[in-house]
Amino acid sequence: MPINARNLRLGPANVIMFAKAQATGAATGAANSQLRFTAKVGGAAGNDITVEYLAPAGTTTTVAITGTDIVVSPKTGATGAEVMAALQASGAASLILVNLNNGNDGTGVVAVMAAVSLTGGSDTAEAVDVGAMGEGLQVVIGTEVSPLTAAQSGNLAQDEVVSGGRFELTIPFKEITMENLQRAIPGAYIYSDGGTPELRRLEFSVSVGASMRARATRLEIRPLIGGYETTDANEILVVYEASPSGSDVTLAYHPTEQREIVATFRGWPNAAGVFGAYGSQAF
Repeated sequence: MPINARNLRLGPANVIMFAKAQATGAATGAANSQLRFTAKVGGAAGNDITVEYLAPAGTTTTVAITGTDIVVSPKTGATGAEVMAALQASGAASLILVNLNNGNDGTGVVAVMAAVSLTGGSDTAEAVDVGAMGEGLQVVIGTEVSPLTAAQSGNLAQDEVVSGGRFELTIPFKEITMENLQRAIPGAYIYSDGGTPELRRLEFSVSVGASMRARATRLEIRPLIGGYETTDANEILVVYEASPSGSDVTLAYHPTEQREIVATFRGWPNAAGVFGAYGSQAF
């Protein structure tokens, strides 16, 4: 059989992730009491989230959640910082990120506030090139099987049936940015004060019970052929849903070795049970 050299492959690839805009909103009220709210997951569903403050009363600040409606009952004299702490310690933390809004220090006393609706969330995903890659970019497609046996033939397998599998990607991010750390680590989130210039902070946490798939996005691996990113659909791997998996991410600080973020992502099956595909997506 002749070898078709045009089908032989060598070389790197670009990784493209598709991000949905997160809905945001800000509390009104006295100076230094105002908070900023950001939907934890991007998409239009974040626009359904509301945050309301009842009239301050009593000695304890409580938070009640009904669906995507968050209602705070502040104690008398509660400050913005105290309301922020109450929200962060409540079930609201599964819906929103909460921080001080631009120009506020949290010392101001909150007042009654009508429900504020978050806005700006969109299901239209923007393609983002995550930048330079290390040499370990790879995809593992695993199939698990279980043997079928009969007593008459002992443990001699008569057949095997598929009992499971996995679709995993190892992505070595070379560009050390807040955005790439957030993409790679399940409990990493970027907070913004919404100001100009913008102040940002990346926080790491462990949210027991949090859904990894809720953070899943479309991902594409686009090979470089002849030094250029290919536009040939037959060469591009499209993963319909991928999210960071529960593996360790190590950041090594070494005097002579370049740092990289090596993260494991898991692909999830779509409604048809398909993880990803090569080729045209037009049909």
